[in-house]
Amino acid sequence: MPHNAKYVTENTTWLILECGEAEIEGETHDFSTGSCICGAEKPLQVISRNVPYTVHGNVVTVKNTQACKLGYWDAMAQSYVEIPCTDNGDRSYSFIAPDGVEEVLLVVIGDVDGNGILEEADNTLLAGYLVSDQTLSDPQRFAADVNGNGKINSADRTLIARALVSEDHAAYKPFAWNT
Repeated sequence: MPHNAKYVTENTTWLILECGEAEIEGETHDFSTGSCICGAEKPLQVISRNVPYTVHGNVVTVKNTQACKLGYWDAMAQSYVEIPCTDNGDRSYSFIAPDGVEEVLLVVIGDVDGNGILEEADNTLLAGYLVSDQTLSDPQRFAADVNGNGKINSADRTLIARALVSEDHAAYKPFAWNT
């Protein structure tokens, strides 16, 4: 009978919905070789701050009031590649990670400081980047590219500023989901 198991990294516990067929009470599930001692494959690792999600296989499902985007690191391009989402019709959105991708980054669109909320601090941080020598990490750059054109510029800052003063901001819905 399948059972729930947890894959534990330094700071995160991943829940595996179906972890093989063997009941192994008191045993630690170990994915160091890519699969568990009970036969389950290592789950997709999602890096996220304060964004609720579930993982089943290579599908990440997000139910969040603010629009999010998911991406994986492309070593050749030295940047994150955005994965398109699908509207599930129940206020949740699913992303399918390509085969071979083991780790993805989940961000709120425009959340440059990475705290899971679009706020004035994100606009200030982006302004500092645009007018000075201030740098942004790769995850920050991924979140800051609001319009998804692969560039971080004043157009992204304008979109964040507009979202912050919109009526929808109080409900944390400043950007529409990209479907």
